[in-house]
Amino acid sequence: MAQAEHYTYVLAFSAEDNQYVGTVVEFPSLSWLANSQVEALAGMAALVKDVVADLVANGEPVPEPLADSELADQFETLLSIAEDRAIAPMVAERLAAGGGRPFDELLNELGMSDTTGAAGARRTSQ
Repeated sequence: MAQAEHYTYVLAFSAEDNQYVGTVVEFPSLSWLANSQVEALAGMAALVKDVVADLVANGEPVPEPLADSELADQFETLLSIAEDRAIAPMVAERLAAGGGRPFDELLNELGMSDTTGAAGARRTSQ
């Protein structure tokens, strides 16, 4: 069974709600609003844990965490490329929704085509 801690959590401030919103890439229909980032993450983690338990109890498929999938290396590469462009959450969502689409296709869709050779290389700390 997938561990709730392995999913890809995203926290952002919602000006519309004047609260922090927690989401999980692998469960795009779920969200949790709270007054702090800590509360949003804790609420979202508890919700995901409950949803995973419910899916298992009902014999339904449980989404595989991106971190545990065969796409994990590609996911890390995309996030490192997107890091400087402040689009990492969008990259994560598109990759999760990609469902096995070719890596180059996702790069092109995100406007991150590999013109510099960066997509094939892993970023190292400087």
